[in-house]
Amino acid sequence: MPDQLLSAYSWAFIATAVAVLAAVLWQCRPQGAASTDDEDVQVDFELSDVAKQLAATLPNQVTLANSADIVKYRKSYYAQQSSKITPGCVVRPEDADQLRDVVEILCEEHNRRQKEHGSAGSGIFTIRSGGHAINASTMHGGVVIDMTAFNEIVLSKDTKSVRLGAGNVWGDINDTLEAQGLYVAGGRDANVGVGGFITGGKHIFLFSCREKCPCCFSHC
Repeated sequence: MPDQLLSAYSWAFIATAVAVLAAVLWQCRPQGAASTDDEDVQVDFELSDVAKQLAATLPNQVTLANSADIVKYRKSYYAQQSSKITPGCVVRPEDADQLRDVVEILCEEHNRRQKEHGSAGSGIFTIRSGGHAINASTMHGGVVIDMTAFNEIVLSKDTKSVRLGAGNVWGDINDTLEAQGLYVAGGRDANVGVGGFITGGKHIFLFSCREKCPCCFSHC
């Protein structure tokens, strides 16, 4: 009888684990498996004035929420949850000077909110590197700073270090380093971004403790 109860509990646990895993995988499925409905979400964006200011300052680097391109941008996210979020605008600075201009405008908006409301509210902007994390790197009605243009991969002369732009994804980095007989502990998927991965302090599956830092090189 105890063995039968144990067996029943074991099967119940397995069934529950499978059900939970299936639910998680469904929620986290890639955007390619999501609905093809391109209808945009109609919302009243609090940051419309900021979006307009960014568009006036960097007209070639800003995609506004009322643009048809915003739907295509949303679908570039890995997770379906992220693809359903409509930002107020997306700005893609191409160099440090443009990034500085973006930060200055956002700081002005932050200070204005602090002065008028005593608080900056729930948030003004978010930053996207690869856009792979679930329900992250986007913001409903907010400003998305897309770092895609910061994609430099510069190997040092002694091949012991590499300078990576925050907009890189690990697939491109691995391809570049592999040609030099090198590898770096990075994301498990080619589309994982450098910025979010490193600042999130991720550990890497199937690497030794010594190699779990995403800033360590090894020779093949």
